[in-house]
Formats: sequence, C-alpha cells, structure tokens
Amino acid sequence: LEDQKYDLDEMKKYFERLSDHNYERKLERLSRYKNARSEDEGFTFYHLVLQLPYLTNAPQLCVKILDCLPYNCVMDNFGKYPIHYAIDLDCEEIVTWFLDQDETVLDLGCFGAKAFNLMHYAASRGCYNSICIIHTRDQSMINQKFRDSFPLNSCLELNKQKFGVGDEKRDQSLKFFIENTNSEAYFIGRGGTTVLHNLILANYLQPKYRIFYCCC
Repeated sequence: LEDQKYDLDEMKKYFERLSDHNYERKLERLSRYKNARSEDEGFTFYHLVLQLPYLTNAPQLCVKILDCLPYNCVMDNFGKYPIHYAIDLDCEEIVTWFLDQDETVLDLGCFGAKAFNLMHYAASRGCYNSICIIHTRDQSMINQKFRDSFPLNSCLELNKQKFGVGDEKRDQSLKFFIENTNSEAYFIGRGGTTVLHNLILANYLQPKYRIFYCCC
C-alpha cells in the first residue's frame, strides 16, 4: 500500500482469504491505512468488503471484519458511500451495523444529490429490509421529497429487471410505502399519470399486485 492506494484485484484476494480464525490477525496490519483507496474506483476497504459475496453471504463474519477496519465513510468514484452498497445487499445485520456506527449516514445523498437520501435509495431498489430499518430510525424520511417525488414514487417506478429485485420484495416494499406515506404522494406523477393511476393499473392489469385496497 503506497500513498494509501491499493490494487483492487490483489486486495480482493487478501480479503477472500479471511475467516473466523484469522481475520483479526490479518486485518491488524491494515489498521493504519484509514484513507486507503483503490486506484480507479476510489473504493475504501468498506466498499470492497461489501462487494465480495464470500463475505456478504456470511453476515456475522462480514460485520466482524467491518469492526476491525478503520472507519472511513467517504464516497467512491461512482458517487456511492459504503452504506449504499449495504442497502443493495438488503442484509439486516450489515445495514444495522452502519447505522449503529453513525446515524448521520441516513442523510447521505447518492450520486451527488443530497436530497436523494437513504430512503429514496432503498425505495428505488425495492430493498424491503433496509426500508423497514431506515423507517425505524427516522420515520420522517418516508415523506421527504426528492424532485417533487416521494420514496413511494421511486418504489412504484422500480425496474425489477434492471436491479434484479424479486416480485415479493417489490410488493412488500410497495405495500409498506402505501401504508405509511402521506396521501399527498398519490397525486404526484409524471406525464399526467399519478401514483394513484399506476396503483389502479397495477391492481387490475397485474392481479398479483392486489395492493390498492391499502390506500382506500
């Protein structure tokens, strides 16, 4: 690690060799590299860990490793903070860990847009577990607008093919927003088509989304 820069492929291999038996010893040598970043991506160690399935598929080990790394909550070259990658995983243990370290991450915007807070981000991914955790921490976020849209709008427009979100999580997320969002959100939309229009269409054109009853 020269000048706090690391080779991404080499560091991936290093982290993928970690286990419950050796992680403390192996990570001790990284403790002095708080500002370490990958050359091209700008990934901190947090960003890197959250993109390694070997670790994220074992949440308890992943959290232990995060605990051992120097805390560094900064944005990568793609406009995302580590908490955004945690939300993408939609893993309760990992998202909760980040919020326990510093609740101010709730206000972190994505892609340089501060108003696009964590609730909007989670809604746009249909990350149901993350949505529930964020709501528990700050119930006002569900009614905070970004470009005249509520998180409900983002969830309704979710392209599940693009983000790989399953129907069940999308439905759970949408139902959660319908039950908890201010009624004002139903009359906001684009091109003359409001959320209310879209909900009616979802109910009648796609029977598996029979959720409209929630807002009646």
